[in-house]
Amino acid sequence: MKPKILLVDDQEELRSLLADSFECRGFDIMQAADGASLKALLGGTQPDVALLDLKLPDADGLDLLS
Repeated sequence: MKPKILLVDDQEELRSLLADSFECRGFDIMQAADGASLKALLGGTQPDVALLDLKLPDADGLDLLS
């Protein structure tokens, strides 16, 4: 099973660049643009690593860690 990386950032270009880079290295990528889409995305799936933007439009990245 491939390791999963969660990318949470409201800047789509940055998310896309990071996703492409990690996918080329064999990782599965999960992406969210804000706190609400992150909560919908994680319905039971847990990533191995999370890269979170600290300043999202609707949440603080540190609050989303739990």
